[in-house]
Amino acid sequence: MGERDDVLDRYYQCALLHNVDPIIRVSADCPLLDPRLVNDILRFYSKHNYDYVSNTLNPTYPDVLHIEIFSLKTLKKFGSMQN
Repeated sequence: MGERDDVLDRYYQCALLHNVDPIIRVSADCPLLDPRLVNDILRFYSKHNYDYVSNTLNPTYPDVLHIEIFSLKTLKKFGSMQN
């Protein structure tokens, strides 16, 4: 959905269409992601009421376990900065 070269807008349009908040980003090159890790990071995100949480900022996990969680508000804010 959306422009081919505008991944950020595709995330935003999809989140709006499906009324998703927060958004959990997992890349396709992480097919063996641990659901417990996703739940742990989601609990951390929710507990602290952050706009963005990731386990990639200070890499402590292997590349195949990358997770990002962010709010729709944050996605909208950063999407509008691109225009």
